[in-house]
Amino acid sequence: MFIRTAKTKRLFIILLFLFPAAVFSQVKNYVGIVREKYYPESVSMLEEYRELLQSKGYTSYAKAVDSYLKGGFGSGFVYVAPDGTNYIITNRHVVSQAETVSIEFEGDNGGTTKYDNLKVLNADEEIDLAILSFPKGINPFKTGLSFSSKPASDGQDVWTAGFPGLAGEPLWQLGKGSVTNASARIKDLVDPDITALIQHSAQIDGGNSGGPLLITDKTAETGYAVLGVNTWKYRGRQDTNYSIPSAAVQAYIKKVLNPETLSAVKEQAEMRVRDFVADAAKQDNDFTDIVKYISYSYVASEGKDAFMKALSSAPSAVRSVVVAVFNNYSPIEGMRYALAWDIWQKLGKNEERSLVSAGEVTEVSSVVCTAPIKSEKFENPVETRWIPEQGLWRLERFGEVKEKDEDGKQGKKTGKKSSSDNSDAPFFGFESPYASAVQAGFDASLSKDAKSGFCASYTYFADFNGLDARWIGIGLGLSADKVNFVSEKDYVFVKISDANRFIMGPLLTVQVPMSIGKAYVLPYISGFLGFNWAGFGSFDNKTPQGVAASFEGGVKGGYDFGADINVFLGLGYRRMSQKASSFGKGMAVEKNSLIISAILVF
Repeated sequence: MFIRTAKTKRLFIILLFLFPAAVFSQVKNYVGIVREKYYPESVSMLEEYRELLQSKGYTSYAKAVDSYLKGGFGSGFVYVAPDGTNYIITNRHVVSQAETVSIEFEGDNGGTTKYDNLKVLNADEEIDLAILSFPKGINPFKTGLSFSSKPASDGQDVWTAGFPGLAGEPLWQLGKGSVTNASARIKDLVDPDITALIQHSAQIDGGNSGGPLLITDKTAETGYAVLGVNTWKYRGRQDTNYSIPSAAVQAYIKKVLNPETLSAVKEQAEMRVRDFVADAAKQDNDFTDIVKYISYSYVASEGKDAFMKALSSAPSAVRSVVVAVFNNYSPIEGMRYALAWDIWQKLGKNEERSLVSAGEVTEVSSVVCTAPIKSEKFENPVETRWIPEQGLWRLERFGEVKEKDEDGKQGKKTGKKSSSDNSDAPFFGFESPYASAVQAGFDASLSKDAKSGFCASYTYFADFNGLDARWIGIGLGLSADKVNFVSEKDYVFVKISDANRFIMGPLLTVQVPMSIGKAYVLPYISGFLGFNWAGFGSFDNKTPQGVAASFEGGVKGGYDFGADINVFLGLGYRRMSQKASSFGKGMAVEKNSLIISAILVF
């Protein structure tokens, strides 16, 4: 019979606390930090593009590129196939732009084990899952995490495991919560026909993506089984997180790893081309539905031009999407969206896209296929080139579109713009790519006690939302002129003529940037507060010291010729007031004037 002494009671309590820690440690051994290694051509392109964007004043985009090049990370976990082959399961968006991938496992003692050159075996854009394979012959794990055989249920306790970032570095985290909706159907995340999602309250932060959602399972080696893969967090509500359920994950793994499901190279390419045409022809689709067909190789070669084209001529709704993806997710993905829009509008309007069909796919090699895209609107079929990338066939090139004339005859030029000219796209928007403005102008006085003079300013307009909506600017202004004023000393009033003023101080501007094609019109108001530095140290009453305040309203505008620096013209009305307090007492000097200026914008 076991006798529980005070000593054994203490030991029992200690073991209660140690047991879950030991289980967690075992789980941690199978969850790693996933890092992408980008395609070299993408890195080279972005490094050059960052400097170009900076020189053109697109500072927010340049910063987004710089941040992206520093690299990111996510989570992933070990899956061991029945034949013993090791794989890593993660999210597609964690490795979407990777040539190769590394995974790092953190030991209990703080040490790490890292594996490099993992291949993205497959990345499924429909369900945001990816499978990574270790280099041939490397199988460091005998077992991996096991999947739960039971579906999630409301109220069930769950744990999220992964490496969210803290101060920019991944840090192990095991968060506990419960299932709040075992079958959430959210079309914007995953097509409900593919799978529902698990909504839960277990903690998810940036870096958790790709890690497992766990439940207790006494039959599993670690004491836990995978209920799903953590993928999304809804920021608008507290503790509203989403995971892809284990049944959908297992079905995906089976589809990718089962050789019997794989078709011949040409058949795979043909299915992919047919899917592309079908998605383009759907009346309720938009350009975002063909993003998944754009290869990263295509982005490396044509992405820069497509992005600049979207900025300059895409409808504002399209531009907002492209810019938001570029700044908030990935510059590469932003360019991918821009290319998708470029192809989308080449295919024409809704009724024109319904006429699109695919010709016979030609297998050039095991890694290249071509296919003509036809339409009754096209003068000639458009040649497309497809390559396998991350287990999927994707577009590497989409040729130029030439439309038939209005009579349907080939070769005849009528001067009609094709859909690629974006003739139906609205050219009006409330944005400006120019972050800085250097203004110099003539201050034409409208007041009898003030003469005309010179004015200048520098203003920086911040891009607060990353959409080039540069409405508020701060800077430095100056004004130089001569004024007449009355000064009083010892009760004697003296009129002083042509007193010098050189006023300099901070400037605040609010503008409404409007783009009409490549022309910009910017109504503005500004406030200026400055000290008359010409009167600094003067005791002869010939220069009015003191602070001057001015208010100005007007409009500036110009045309974007594509240069790094452009010249705008401005016309405004200014009212300036200065309390002229010198060695004696001075009366206020008022001035109304027209401001005619030239502005360098960049």
